[in-house]
This record gives sequence, C-alpha cells and structure tokens, in this order.
Amino acid sequence: ITDLIKDYRKEPNSNIPLKEKKNYLNDDYVKFIRLGQYFIDKNKEGIIAYINNNNFLDSITSRGMRWSLLNSFDEIYVINLHGAMKDKTLDGSKDENVFDITVGISINIFKKKKKKQSKDIADVKYLDVYGLRNEKYDFLKSHRLADLKFQTVLPKHPHYFFVPKDTTNENVYNQGFGIVELMTANTSGIVTSRDHLVINSNRDELLKKINIFTDINLSDDDIRNIFFSNMKDGKYLRGDSSEFSLSEARKKIRNNNHQDFIREITYRPFDKQYIYYSNDMVDRRREQIFCNTPKNGLMFILSRQAVTDNWSHVLATMDICDNRTFYSRKGTTKVCPLYFNNKKNSMFGDSAIPNLNQTIWNKINDIIGEKTTPEQIFDYIYGVLHSPSYRTAFKEFLKTDFPRIPYPTDKKEFERIQKIGTQLRELHLLVSVPSMPDIALYNVSGSNEVIKVKYKDNNVYINQTQCFENVPESAWNFYIGGYQPAQKWLKDRMKSKLSFDDILHYRKIIAVLIETDRLMNELG
Repeated sequence: ITDLIKDYRKEPNSNIPLKEKKNYLNDDYVKFIRLGQYFIDKNKEGIIAYINNNNFLDSITSRGMRWSLLNSFDEIYVINLHGAMKDKTLDGSKDENVFDITVGISINIFKKKKKKQSKDIADVKYLDVYGLRNEKYDFLKSHRLADLKFQTVLPKHPHYFFVPKDTTNENVYNQGFGIVELMTANTSGIVTSRDHLVINSNRDELLKKINIFTDINLSDDDIRNIFFSNMKDGKYLRGDSSEFSLSEARKKIRNNNHQDFIREITYRPFDKQYIYYSNDMVDRRREQIFCNTPKNGLMFILSRQAVTDNWSHVLATMDICDNRTFYSRKGTTKVCPLYFNNKKNSMFGDSAIPNLNQTIWNKINDIIGEKTTPEQIFDYIYGVLHSPSYRTAFKEFLKTDFPRIPYPTDKKEFERIQKIGTQLRELHLLVSVPSMPDIALYNVSGSNEVIKVKYKDNNVYINQTQCFENVPESAWNFYIGGYQPAQKWLKDRMKSKLSFDDILHYRKIIAVLIETDRLMNELG
C-alpha cells in the first residue's frame, strides 16, 4: 500500500511529485480506496463502494488521487452526507453526521467496465444530502441508486474536484495575483503538540507551569501525572512523541532564563496569549519566518481552503501564530510577513526587506502611476479581502486555494480600498478601537466567573446574574477566521473568572466587530 499510494502523490497527468510536503494521504480510508482500486485495475472490471471521510472530494492535496481514480474507473457516484463539525444545511439549519464523528462522510461507488477506453476519464455523478441524522437515515432507506437525481460534475484541471463548482467568474479571478505569489516567504502556523503546557492567556501562569515542569524535586512520572494525566502510554510514554522526550526536554530547559523565551502569540482571533517559544518545547516553531521578521512586523494570517460560504479567513497580526488560529476543515493557517530578513540567524535584524514580488509590485505601481509603500500594498489587499462583493463574487475560489487579488483599475480605486484597509488593519490590531461607551456595558457586580454563555435580548450572559449589555446581534454572530469571536472568546474562558482587563478586552472585541461590519459595508 505504501508503494501504491505514491500514485496519489503526483500532480495530475504527470510524474511530478505534489508540490505540498503535507498532503494528508496517509489516512486509512485513502489506503483502502487505493487497495480496492488496485484489485479492480488488476481484474480489469468491477465495483468498489465505501463510506468514508469526504475530504478527498475537494481537498487540494487529493488532486492526484482524484486524477488516478478518474483514469481507473468509468463511473463514480458520490452521495455526500456531509456532517462535518460546524456544517450547516443550505438554509443555515443544523446538519448532523450519520456517525458519532466530527469529519464529513460520503458514500462513494466506483464502477469499472471491462472495455474501458484508457483515454476517457470517469463520469462523476454527485448528490448532496443535508439534515439531521434520522432524516439522512430515512432518505437512504427509502431510495435506490437508480432513483436519485444526481448532478453531473465535470472535473477540470488542475484540481479535478468531485464536487460541483461555480466557475462563472473564474477568468476574472485568475487575472489577479495570488497572495503567496506576491509574498513568497511564508509559513504555516506553529505547532506545539502540547498547547496546555506551553501556551497560556496569563504570563505568570505560564511561567508557573514551566517552573513546575523543570522542578528538580519532581520526577518525570510526577510531571506526566500533572500535565499528561489524560493520556495513556502507547507507542511512547505519556507526553512523549517521535519529536519530543519529556525527560530530555526537562533537562535541556532547566537552566534557561524562562522569561527570555516567553513571546506573545495570536492564538485565535482577538485572543492574544503567551507561548514558551523554545525549540525544546515546541515541535514546529517555524523559525525560518518567525525568527527572521522584524519585531512588530505586519503579517497576514490566511487559510488555503476554507470550505464555507461565509469566507472570513484573513486577519492582520504582528505576532507568532498558531496553526489553528482559524477554523478550517481543510488545511491549516498560513502566515505571510510583509517584511523578511533573508540573512540566516539574524533575529529581528535591521536589514529586513519587503517580502513582495517585485514584478507584481511594479505592475500595481504602473497602474496607479506612482510608487507605493509595502504598507499601502498590505492595506489594499486587506481592504479587498474584506469587501463583501469580492467575497460573494469569488466564494467558490476562496474555498479552493489561497486568495487571488484583483489589480486596481486606477489610482482612485486603489486609494479608496487602501484607506479602508488601513482602518481595518489598525482596528484588528487593536491599535485604533472606536469609543463606544454605550456598547457591551458590564454593570452588575458578582463573581465574574464564566459559567454559562448565553445571548438573550441583546445581552451576553456569562452566568445567571452578570452580563454584557447592549451587544448587537450582528456583532454576536460576526465571523472572523471561521470563528465567531464574540462567542468563542468567552466560551474558551469557561470556569474562569474575568479580570478587569478581560472585561475591557471583551468590550473592545464587540466594538471592533461593530466597526468592522460598518467598514465592510462601506467597501461594498
């Protein structure tokens, strides 16, 4: 199977390896599909049918897999049962999984005839089934394959998706420039593999944990019981992995000045926390970017494949970012710094240069008739990505890959979008938050403990008696990065007591969301 899967790790219609190092083709369901395909190809005819993870239907890195299946089979039937965590029906109602799992599911039937002509790719028939679990059961029990009204999908280069895509604006979209083409020095967000130990919203609490972790009076087993009690020994001891030895890490960082290793991290939207940023404690630090960008340097946080009709997966930051800063069922967070230092081992040096493709930058300058600054380019892009009309026109393509940005038509358009982009950027960095004294008022004294988060009559309750008053529903439901920050920030602090600074910060979040909504409407 390991050898057979290599066929899926190629670009379609070539022997060129997939560009992505991480391709998520090691899942067991992928191996089972490849094994079935192998036996059908060997037999020259037959059918395989599986119920499995539906990620391969439109995942970017499964394009080689789809191309291989298209060339092996004559007919492919897909009944997409959806049900991934946070999936909704087309009208926004609840969508449930047919199993007790969080990944989406599809029924897939692959048919190969004995006289298949090698030059033809398979016909793909597709059907969506949304709704509650029992509704899906009833639908499946009451229908035969021949009864179903499938939609014909025409898989196209370069991705060969097995799901329908609206390509109405494809030519217009492709005339723009890709952000990762403009900002070629980029990376994924960091992966600690032990967030509960090395990340905390409170600097002192984080230091306390690290001091306990390195306490010479505590044994390794003591540490395992304190920090990894919910894990079981398997291939490795509790807390250990192929990249991390708890015992060795304790020895290596024991003599550190721990304060020197604490950095701020954009953990989730508007949720800045602290991280113990040591090579010995963080599995993937992405230091090639985060250690070679200027301190307080601007960066985009983006998602490559945000499978949602409500795309919101962009945010400005000046900090290290987590690989799950955004919620996206496919792929992880990508970080693109505006400035980058190409010299090795030069932590935050003064010689940082703009991380901008000169050809694309020059083309923008030629269109508007003057030289722009890197910050102006950043803010123009930021404005475009927050435009509701842009998000609507290109929503199918934003589900597919990193965003492409249209070139400005003239100087006037560039300046209008760039100026609003500047306001949005300063807003999201909390540099310039409008005063809204009547919004999110917190007037009732009490424990300040977040026990149950509930929205009722424009009030956000954190327990039975205390609430933030006058929070517009638009702010409560507003999405950034696939999350609803007004909800998630509080829910992530369940069973914690809000400090004065926490209360002030939450009021700022609401003000930022209200103003973001206003500026987006101004962009049009």
